[in-house]
Amino acid sequence: MDRVSGGPRVLIVDDCEVSRIIARREIGILGFSTLEAASGAEALELFAHTACDAVLMDCQMPGLDGYETTRRLRLQESEGRRASRVIVIALTGDEGAEAEQCWQAGMDAVMPKSRIGSGELAATLSKAGLGTAGSAGSETLAALGRLGRRNGDDLLEQVVASFLEQGPQWLAEICKALTTGDVGSLALAAHDLAGAASVLGIGLLGQQSMEVEGLAKRGEIDTIGERLPSLMAAWERAELELRALHPLAAPAGTVAPASFPPLSPV
Repeated sequence: MDRVSGGPRVLIVDDCEVSRIIARREIGILGFSTLEAASGAEALELFAHTACDAVLMDCQMPGLDGYETTRRLRLQESEGRRASRVIVIALTGDEGAEAEQCWQAGMDAVMPKSRIGSGELAATLSKAGLGTAGSAGSETLAALGRLGRRNGDDLLEQVVASFLEQGPQWLAEICKALTTGDVGSLALAAHDLAGAASVLGIGLLGQQSMEVEGLAKRGEIDTIGERLPSLMAAWERAELELRALHPLAAPAGTVAPASFPPLSPV
């Protein structure tokens, strides 16, 4: 297997770019190198041919979710394709609700996405068995701008730009799935929006997105339709605040919520 020299290497598996950006930087602060996969299938391909010491695994992804990806990863290990057992840390939207599934899938630790940038990643990796190569510090999401400038870029601007670009796409997918009754796609889009909003500390949008995700999983389409105006209002408020605070991060040509397709009766 390919192995770069130096300290430990962590594979980040998440279909949300915002989460990957923050996890990448937090891991870099610890002195570790990273690999990234945007899907379970991509992660398994990387895992089969590239050595790593730990995996940050998003639980909810389209296609192969984090649970099934981890089961297949453990199968690779049991078949003798790896010299040692890799550490797998689950990234969840709700630690309490998903913990049991994580243990059953073969994961070693659980970490809410909302705390990726809080400085807790070092402690979680350490508890799971991977010692740190550097100082974790006490950076939080509120200090991402300072952290980015220290490293010669503006991390916060990158994260906000990614969020402003992907947010309308997730909301458009929610609207589309609501009109077609595709609760699976609706739940995934709401999950991605909730995770990114939580990472950025946008509490209202994150909470409402999580509620829509839960309703979709229960098949309560009518209730989602009733909640949609509130979700859109929460997005518009978050977008206005982010663009006001970080005008350089606003990508050109971003689709506004007002241009989303109109809802038809369900």
